[in-house]
Amino acid sequence: NTLVLRSDLSGDPPFRALLARVRQGVVEATRHEEMPFERLVEELGVERTLDRSPLFSVLLVLQNALPGTFALPGLTLERLDIDTRTAKFELTLDLGERPDGGLAGSLEYNSDLFDAATAERFARHFVSLAEGIAAEVFSGAGAPLSELPMLGEAERRQLAVEWNATAVAVPSEATIHALILATARRMPEAVAVSCEGATLRYGELAERALRLAGHLAALGVGPDVPVALCAERSPALLVALLGILAAGGAYVPLDP
Repeated sequence: NTLVLRSDLSGDPPFRALLARVRQGVVEATRHEEMPFERLVEELGVERTLDRSPLFSVLLVLQNALPGTFALPGLTLERLDIDTRTAKFELTLDLGERPDGGLAGSLEYNSDLFDAATAERFARHFVSLAEGIAAEVFSGAGAPLSELPMLGEAERRQLAVEWNATAVAVPSEATIHALILATARRMPEAVAVSCEGATLRYGELAERALRLAGHLAALGVGPDVPVALCAERSPALLVALLGILAAGGAYVPLDP
């Protein structure tokens, strides 16, 4: 029967501690392994849907017995893996022990939810995580789970360097508020700031900031004039910052 397991990752434990938790959960679950999965679903009153399996969506299968040989006189037999082209669950990781002590496996995925590239990335992450766990266990460092690696070197470089290459050349004499106001003239309908459901487009941001700058200038704000600013994080805070800078002053943030 299929055993439904829930792992407790609270407290960000090291892998050895998590392994002990999982082992205890498996031991307790196997005490009821004779209960059919279908009956468990009925007893829990879980609502069934056609698009997903009840209770769990990821299945792990470990074949820890090496396949035996089967021979018939005068025949040559070969084991074939059958691809049913149908995924029973969102993800199924099927692992089996090899004669050399290693593991070989396959990852089956629901193509309505994931494409091939995503499934391949999941597989690479699993391998990286397994390698990180092995290194951590042998070193005895006791690092928490959050510090175990999931990304390979190529993917880490892609995220940290290639996709983060956002530097652009700007005039050395340009000011922050001048650059933002120039962006507002170029793309006034683009969203400039979003906070807790409130959004402000560049055109609106520029209009409000310049209106505030005019008011501050009328009050005497100009170069080298500090302006105290006490406000919670919000679109209005950005309006105030730009307004003070556009008036030529310097803002002095106060903790609200």
